[in-house]
Formats: sequence, structure tokens, C-alpha cells
Amino acid sequence: MSWLRAYERPDSLTDEDIQRLNDVRREMWVNGAKGMVFGSVGGITGLSLFDMFEQKKKGRSLTLPPRFTYSRNNAFLAVMLGGVVGSYLSARLTGIRSVRDLYPVFERGVSHPKPSEELDSIVERELDGHNDRVLRRRKTLSESLVLDSKNHPGRFT
Repeated sequence: MSWLRAYERPDSLTDEDIQRLNDVRREMWVNGAKGMVFGSVGGITGLSLFDMFEQKKKGRSLTLPPRFTYSRNNAFLAVMLGGVVGSYLSARLTGIRSVRDLYPVFERGVSHPKPSEELDSIVERELDGHNDRVLRRRKTLSESLVLDSKNHPGRFT
């Protein structure tokens, strides 16, 4: 079984199922990008509002446009953090809403035939002797640690 098999579509999926998967994937990417833009704008707006309230609390008069007293680092943080949160929430909510479109795909995946005997034999051959190799590596590591501790008693630099 070649590693390229992972990139091929399963035999149990029809063209409609592939189209549904691609539509959901596209919706998540587009709405994630929209959420990043709106989140970034929201982050800088929130920082500006916070700055206005701080100026009002200190007794200064509010001017339009407001004087921005925070550094560029704070503005950069507000834009980036707002973008990350907006993108995550938007993509997550889109995925939750779009899962109803994928129910037929999930049901078809459940009815997919079980793996063949040939696949089971391949897995058994690859795993044959795995536990022995793990124990041998542990024994070798243990012996090398003991040897190092004998050669360097109390002097590890």
C-alpha cells in the first residue's frame, strides 16, 4: 500500500459527497478570513474605546478623533489578538453550522466495507517484533546511562 493512497478519495464517496466536503471546507476558509478581518477591526476599536474611557476617567476632555496614548505594540497586539479570536470563532461556528451538510457523508463512511484480510496481514508483518525492538532500545539506553554514571561519578558538565 503506497503512501499516495492517503491523498486519493475513498471508494465509498460519490462526486456529490466530495462536492459537499469541498463546499464545507471553502465555507470555513472564507468565514475564517472574514472573522479575522472583523476581529482585527474589533480589536483596534476596543483598544480605542478603552483608551477613551481611560482619558475620561483621568478627567481629560474627549477629542474626536481620540488621542491614542498606547504604544504601537499595544495596537499590534490588539489587531493580532482580535484577528486570531475572530478567525477561530468564525471558522468554528461555520463548521458547527455546516456539519448538517455532512451527515450523508458520515453515514456512507459507516457503511464502508471492513478492511480485508490482506491489510490485516500487512499490519501484522509491520508490527511483528515491535515489542522486542522497544525492549532492546530501553535496555541499551539503560546500559549507556549506567556506563556514563560510572565514567563520570558526580561530574556532569
